[in-house]
Amino acid sequence: MVLALGLLEAGSRIFRTFEGPLQPLRIGHLEFFGRHDPLLFWRLRPGIATDDGAVRINGHGLRGPDLSEKPPGEVRILSLGESTTFGAKLAYEETYSALLEQRLNEAPGASPVRVLNAGVPGYSLFQGVQFLLHRSEGFEPDMVLLYFGYNDFLPIAFLAQRASDAAGDTGGFNDWELFEERQSTMGQLVSFLIEYSNLARGLFQLGSRDRSGLKRSAHRTRVPDEHRARLLEMALKYCREQGIELVVVVPIYREFSGHAALLRSFVRENGVSVVDLPAVLPARFTGPREAYFSDDAHPTPAGHALIAEAIHEGVAPKIQEHGKFEPRFR
Repeated sequence: MVLALGLLEAGSRIFRTFEGPLQPLRIGHLEFFGRHDPLLFWRLRPGIATDDGAVRINGHGLRGPDLSEKPPGEVRILSLGESTTFGAKLAYEETYSALLEQRLNEAPGASPVRVLNAGVPGYSLFQGVQFLLHRSEGFEPDMVLLYFGYNDFLPIAFLAQRASDAAGDTGGFNDWELFEERQSTMGQLVSFLIEYSNLARGLFQLGSRDRSGLKRSAHRTRVPDEHRARLLEMALKYCREQGIELVVVVPIYREFSGHAALLRSFVRENGVSVVDLPAVLPARFTGPREAYFSDDAHPTPAGHALIAEAIHEGVAPKIQEHGKFEPRFR
């Protein structure tokens, strides 16, 4: 049996029968950028790029230029978010993270600033906070931006389309349930096989094509409000323990606003820095709101420029004013 499985595994690799990630990022040409992650469900594949070079993932699995060891005096901002942060339909230079870095470095006498774009298409607040807790230490951030909203409210069927082991007996797991399921012995075994066995990955792909059962619980969201509140508390606790400045960015979308109330309540009750885009940006639109969005969720380059401007106004004083914000690592 072991020999037979070994031959099937070898054959699947030689003939590339099941080639490809289990969780592709289904945003046009970005589909091949995703791969399985035992902790975060999916992640960006390090070191790959589109043929035209418009989208490039560096060796650390982040969008943007390669990273070196953090030099003395540099301020690092970890920009966590979803496809808006990633800039799925934009050149890297047009994303708000890149524009924010440019603006901060233009200030006379300012400390050098590096903004790390850790946005991943499809990510929820749950995945962003797990990234912060388990994957951010090596980046040595001094400040963290959280930009999450829309994906939290998507039905669990969306998660199951991305992560084939997200379908459960009740019709599907939300983000936290899937995370806990993966911590079980069987869950860890499944995750290991998906990560390292091409054959197992292919079998899971074949076995997960029927998602009809998810209709039974399509009303369940990926990250319910009680989970969102708990996750924000976890992020704040971690940042305060590590001496990191947490900045909550209230995202702006073309029409959706269901995410905003809880975020505003959290920052008000906990004294957390906030950049409230829905409260700030509409007054700066010089044309119809639709002109700043390519669809319901994603801003255009003009929208990203306004987002970068608003975030810059919120974080620049914390970086520039003497004694108010100092780099963690010198």
